[in-house]
Parts: sequence; C-alpha cells; structure tokens
Amino acid sequence: GCLAEHIDLTHNLEYTVEAGRPDTVTEEKLRALREGGVTRLSINPQTMEDRVLSAIGRKHTAADIERAYALCRETFPEARVNMDLIAGLPGDSPQGFRLSLEKVLQMAPENVTVHTLTRKRGSDMNEASLTGLDGETVGEMVDYSLRKLPESGYAPYYLYRQKFSAGGYENVGWARAGTECLYNVAMMEELCSVLSLGAGGATKRVLPGGKILRCCMAAEGTAPEEDGSCCWLQRQGQRIDPAGESVGSEGERERVEKGILLQIRDLKGVIVIMLQGECPFLIMKNKH
Repeated sequence: GCLAEHIDLTHNLEYTVEAGRPDTVTEEKLRALREGGVTRLSINPQTMEDRVLSAIGRKHTAADIERAYALCRETFPEARVNMDLIAGLPGDSPQGFRLSLEKVLQMAPENVTVHTLTRKRGSDMNEASLTGLDGETVGEMVDYSLRKLPESGYAPYYLYRQKFSAGGYENVGWARAGTECLYNVAMMEELCSVLSLGAGGATKRVLPGGKILRCCMAAEGTAPEEDGSCCWLQRQGQRIDPAGESVGSEGERERVEKGILLQIRDLKGVIVIMLQGECPFLIMKNKH
C-alpha cells in the first residue's frame, strides 16, 4: 500500500493494527492487512457480557466479537491476535468478569491484556457519570486473572499503571511464549522513537544516551500557503516559523535550515513520515 511505498518495511519485526470494535472487522480489510504485511491484530471486546456492553454504550454484542474473531482466524490465520478486557466496568461483577475472561480464553488469542477501568476526560463514560466498581471488587477481578491466565498458558510480559485507575490497579499484558508484543515493551521502557502519522498525533524521538525529545503536532491555527497546504514547525510544544524567523538563536536557525527530523506529506490521502536528519524539529504539511 501507500505506506510501504514511502517507508522501508523490509526489516520490520512487528506490524500491529488496532482492529477495534467487531463492526469494523471485515473480510476485505483483513485481506488488505494480510497483503500489507501486518503481523498482529488487536480485537478488543473489553467485556463479553452484553448487559455491560450496553451500559457503556457499545452497539455490538459478545456474539459479534466471536464472529469477528472467527473471521480473522479464517481469513488471516497467521496473525497474532490480542484481546483486551477491562476490570471495573459499570454494571459488571466479578462473576461477569470471570465469564468474559473464560470466553476469551476459549478463543485462544496469542495475547490477552487486562486493563483496569481508567476514566478519561471527555469520554462518553465520564460525561455520563457512570459509576464504576469499588477497588475491592476490581481487585477480585484482577486476582482472578492472575490465577487463570497462567493456568491457561499465558505469562505476563509488560505492566503499566495509569492515573485514576480503579482501585489503583495496573494494566498487565499477557502472552503465550514467543508472541510477546515488542512495541508494548519498547513503549513502557521508553526505548524507541515514535513516528506519528496524521494531524494531532504525538511524535517522540529517543536520542543516543536516552535523551527524549517530544514534538506534538497541532492541526489548528495555521495559515494556508499558496498551494492550499499548511506548513509549520514545532519544538517541544512551541510553534516555530519554517523560515526560522521565530527561532531564538542563529545556531538553532542554522539547524532548521540544515535538516528536519520529520517531514509529513499528504500523498494519495495518506500523511506519510519521512526521516530527513537529526534536527529535533517537526515539519508538517496538511491539505485543508
């Protein structure tokens, strides 16, 4: 596809796509992903309890998740599959969580990630003021996963905790031997640079020695150029004129002129990242 035309994927070790909700999983998409070199898919039920799915505003059912998973195995059998569950969802119970985990294990994905409910600002769940479960109940769910997953042949390979997680519990990734997700490990350890495609994404550059530079792309507040596109630079959240006029020193202006860390171009409707040097700046062109 367009991505492979502009970025060398020859030595790629892992290629993950978040398939997301089951209604987004189709045979056509799965075949395209397979042809494009994808190696890992995430199909995220969050729960296999229909009443809980309804309570959190999901329009699909557990049966839809099972159909999507079966279609993936039939169409793309060599893909490694991850499935997410969330402990602490409104309307759920320890028994409901146990049933959800057991149904997921019956499908036998290579990876299972057990999250604890974390309220995100602006999410439908947060805006609706839905009540999650208390910490003790969430702990009972998490404890069950800690017993059941090893019994089923999975081992924990990464862990992280988010702010405002239910009961203060962590998120744990589980995998069958040899199927661990390299991306998850690298992200938790801050080992690799992240190149973000598309307006609003966040790009992170890890330099030799471990120094981390973060450049966040803003999609608003830019003036169009004569060709109808927008072009701007950012460095650690500060807008910088592409010509270097607002850069504070001659030295930094020279660095802007000599090399740009990233260039994002709109090609066939896809914004593509190209590496162009070691300067910690981001240049972005985006069609209106």
